[in-house]
Amino acid sequence: MFNRGEDVELNTQVKKLKTSLCLSQGSIIPAMLLTAINSDLPGLVSAQTTVDVLDSVYGKEVLIPKGTKVMGEYEASPGFGQERVFIAFKRLLFPDGSSLNIGAMPGQSQDGRSGFDADVDNHFLGMVGSALLLSAVSAGVSSTQSRGYDAQGRIHYGDALGSAAAASLGNTLGQIIEKNLNLSPTLNVKPGYVFNVAVVKDIYFNAPFGDPDFSSN
Repeated sequence: MFNRGEDVELNTQVKKLKTSLCLSQGSIIPAMLLTAINSDLPGLVSAQTTVDVLDSVYGKEVLIPKGTKVMGEYEASPGFGQERVFIAFKRLLFPDGSSLNIGAMPGQSQDGRSGFDADVDNHFLGMVGSALLLSAVSAGVSSTQSRGYDAQGRIHYGDALGSAAAASLGNTLGQIIEKNLNLSPTLNVKPGYVFNVAVVKDIYFNAPFGDPDFSSN
């Protein structure tokens, strides 16, 4: 993890700042959700900045004004035990109609943890019900299959056909029920959730917001 060799010099140099109109890596963009999140299906997220975001160098120029829309995406089917929704924010829509693609910058809770705190529905009641139903179906199939022969070992064809049909139905129901047992949890986040977009790469601007040169053609 650590370099314990004798080389005590880094083979890097300080890079000159391109412009002071920069939002540096490690900065945050405070925002609030406008749309709800439900992890059953993937979807788009719309949020809005809650404060003016200033440049990282002097902290004087407004680069992202309050009210800027922040657009993102989230994936579906979270894993078992997952309690947070992971969002990638990709675009800023400024109040003057201009926009900026920002790649894929993660959303994080206000304490700096990646992802959003979510209300988790683990579908426990449905899973327990499915487990009980699967047990009942299995018991019913076993009971039906035991009736295909008489005491002398002769086949009762009517019972045998019924057993085969019951077995087929039991297998089909079993597959359906087992799918219900493997349901992923549903994660929900309500509108109004307050969070930060983590700036993972430097963002450079042509001019402060409101300046004629803010956006390029």
